[in-house]
Amino acid sequence: MRRLLFLAGIACLFLSGCAYYNTFYLANKAWSQAMTEREKNPNETPTGAELQDYDDCIRASNNLLAKYPTSKYVDDALLLIGRCRLGKGDYELAIDQFQLLQDSLPQSPLVPSAGVGKGQALLKLRRFVEAESTLTTVLQKYPDFADRDELLLALGDAKRGQKQVRKALLLWGDLLKVTKKNTVRYLALNRRGETYFQLEEFDSARVEFEQVAGEARRQQDRIAAELRIGQSFEEAHSYDRAIEYYRLLQPDAARQNREPEVLLRIAGVEVLRGNVARAEDMYLKILDINKGNPYGTSAAYELGYLYENYKDDFDKAGTYYEQVKSLPHSQVTDQAAERQAGLTKAAEFRKRLLETGGHFDQQAESAYSLGELYYFQMKKPLRALLQFLHVERIFSYTRFGPKAAYAAGWTLAQMDSLGVADSAFARAAARYPSTTFGAAALDSLKAHFGPRADSVLAAGRADTTNIPVPKPPEAVQDSIRQVAYDDSVRKAVVADSLRKVAVQDSLERAQATRRARQASADSARMAADSLARRIKPPGATGP
Repeated sequence: MRRLLFLAGIACLFLSGCAYYNTFYLANKAWSQAMTEREKNPNETPTGAELQDYDDCIRASNNLLAKYPTSKYVDDALLLIGRCRLGKGDYELAIDQFQLLQDSLPQSPLVPSAGVGKGQALLKLRRFVEAESTLTTVLQKYPDFADRDELLLALGDAKRGQKQVRKALLLWGDLLKVTKKNTVRYLALNRRGETYFQLEEFDSARVEFEQVAGEARRQQDRIAAELRIGQSFEEAHSYDRAIEYYRLLQPDAARQNREPEVLLRIAGVEVLRGNVARAEDMYLKILDINKGNPYGTSAAYELGYLYENYKDDFDKAGTYYEQVKSLPHSQVTDQAAERQAGLTKAAEFRKRLLETGGHFDQQAESAYSLGELYYFQMKKPLRALLQFLHVERIFSYTRFGPKAAYAAGWTLAQMDSLGVADSAFARAAARYPSTTFGAAALDSLKAHFGPRADSVLAAGRADTTNIPVPKPPEAVQDSIRQVAYDDSVRKAVVADSLRKVAVQDSLERAQATRRARQASADSARMAADSLARRIKPPGATGP
C-alpha cells in the first residue's frame, strides 16, 4: 500500500491537477516515519525524531486543508492531525480534531476511525466512562469497520479503568480468538498478563506472558515479557524457581546488554529469601561495573534500601542514597532523594525524643510524628503500625494515646487487614470513648457492622492486647511542672502586656504634659506681644 501511494505521488507530480496530492503525500510520509520511530521506541514518551515527524505531518495536513479545502483527502488530513496530536500527548486537541472530522464530514468512511482515536485520547485523560460510551457507539454503528480490533482493545482498557477487570479480560480474550493482527495479539496478551498481576493471579499472568514472549517480534519485547514471567514466580513466593528462571534468562539478556537488569532481579530475590549478605555482594558488584549507566544507579538505591530496611543502619543507607545523586539519572533517583529526606526527618524525631527528657507529652508527639513519617513519607506501613501501637502502649495517658490507637486501626485498614483493623478500632472506641478519636473509631465500626457494632465494641472492651503501661509517677510531676510552666508563661505574658500598657500610658501622659507646657508658653508669649502693642514707649507718636 505504501509503495502504491509512493508511485501515485510520483505520477501526480507530472500532472497539474494533482498538486494537492503531493501535499497529502508529504503528510502521509511524515506519519509513516513517525510510526517507524514509534516502533523502535520502547517507551511511551515520544522521541525527538518522532515529535518532529508528527509536527511535519500536522504542517503538511494543515497546508492541504488551507490550499485545497475541497480535496478528497480532507478527511484523511483531519484524521492524520488527530492521530499526530494523540501521539504527541496533546489529548484535548486530539479529541477536538477527531470530533471536527465526525461533525464536518459525517459520511466519511474515516468517521469510525476518528471515533476510535477520540476514545483512545479519552483513555489517556482517564475519562473512562466517556471513552467507553464513545467506543461502544462506534461499535454499534460500524460493527465491521477496518479498525475494529483496535476498538475492542481500547474498550477493554475502558473497562479496566472502571475496575471492571473481569469484563476487560473477557473482551481481550474474545479479541484474541478472532484477530489476525500480530500487533493486536501482542497488546491484548500483554494487557491480560498485567491484569492478572493486578488480580494477584500469578499463574494466569505467567501463561499470558509466556505467549507474549513467544509472539514478540522485537527482542526487547521478548526480554520484557520473560522478566515478567520471572516476577510472577517472585510474587507467588516461588523464590527458588524465580532465581532458576532468571539464571536461564541471563545469557539472552547479556546479548541485549540487559544482563545487569537480570542480576538486579536475582539480588532482589536473594533479599526475599533472607540472603541479605549475598544480595549486598551482588549489588556492590553491579554498582562497581555500572557506575556509568542507570543499572549502577539502581544498585546504589537497592543498597540504601537494604541498609534502611534489613540492617536498620540509617547512616549507611543515607550514604548510598546520597551516592545516587552523582550517578546517571533513572527512575529511582527521585525515590532515593525522598527516602533520604525521610531518614533525615526520622533522625530529627529520634533526637527530639532524647532531648525532651521527662516531658512526656512532647515525647509522645515526637514518637507519633515518627509513625506518620514512616507511613506517609517513607512508605513503611508495617513499621508505622508498630510505631503507633508503641505510642498507644507507652503514652496512652497523653493526648496522643487515642490518636495513635485510631491511627493503628486506620493503617491496618489501608493494609487490607480489615478484620484486624476492626479489632483495633473496637479497642480504641472502648478505651477512649470520650475523645474525638474514640468517637471516630466507633463511627467506623457502626459503618461496617451496623447493629452488630455493639457486640464488636464489647469484644474491644475485653481486648487484652497492647495493654497500656501505667502512667509513671514522674509523668504526674511532669504534668504539674508543665501546668506551672504554662501558668508562669501566661502570667509573664499578661505582666508583659501590662508593662507595655503602663509604658505607653506614661509616654502619652509625658507627651500631653509637654504639649500643655508648650501651649502655656505660647499663650504667655502672645499675651506679652499684645500688651506691648497697646503700651506706647516714651516719645512715641501716632495713634
